[in-house]
Amino acid sequence: MFKRWAPSVMVTALLCSLYGQLEGGFHFFTSDETASENGPPSKPTNDLPYMCSVRYRGVHRCSATILNPSWLLTSAHCVHDCEPKLDTLSIVCGVRMYRTVATVVLHPAYIIRPTGGNDLALLMPRRALNFTSYVQPIPVPNSVLLPAGATPKAIIASYERVHSGAEPVWWNPPVQTTEVQILPWYECQRRLGPALADYLDTSNICTDNPRATVDPGGPVMIATDLQPYNLVAIASWTVAPCDGPAVHILVSPHLDWILGAIAPLN
Repeated sequence: MFKRWAPSVMVTALLCSLYGQLEGGFHFFTSDETASENGPPSKPTNDLPYMCSVRYRGVHRCSATILNPSWLLTSAHCVHDCEPKLDTLSIVCGVRMYRTVATVVLHPAYIIRPTGGNDLALLMPRRALNFTSYVQPIPVPNSVLLPAGATPKAIIASYERVHSGAEPVWWNPPVQTTEVQILPWYECQRRLGPALADYLDTSNICTDNPRATVDPGGPVMIATDLQPYNLVAIASWTVAPCDGPAVHILVSPHLDWILGAIAPLN
């Protein structure tokens, strides 16, 4: 299981002051169980029914994005250590739709590290999802579909951390969305610094870090005239709590792998 570190305000300030002075800065993961006091606005769960919570031993670890009733897409680094003990892994979608996981399919080119362009995995629940107004598959374009303009925007979604007393409440947590700028390639490399920029490849896309929790495995979306939410990428990693960009995995370059992996097992 990944260890998560929630630095104090003083330590955070010190690390961020050093970021940029050290080659590549500091690399932190953003999935944790800490509540945000000033997070972005929340959406009703049925307004964004494309996400599920991926849980390790009952505790939220990452998000997953629904492709069809039998398959969800997430980040490989979230689940690669759960095999062969899949009984530790579960999915919660919509309003208390609970499923255990039957199959995990890692991208064949995934290297066991959270950075890189192949940080993808497919999850098959033991019982197919029942589609309702709260649980729906996300539209997936078959090509890279980025908005035009000098400052194109994307929408990042994640689960809001809700606490009741000392324990986080994970049944049906609200979903928060943030509009972020899609960064040009050179700007992403500049912000990451030479060391971390080496991890980028052509199937990555970078956005501003929204200063909120970005769940790995969650959808990075754009709006079109036909659909308000279209899946473009899967959230992967970021440099946080500093001002480094968030790095995501474009979906369209991996569609052949996705379709080839799920077809024999459907």
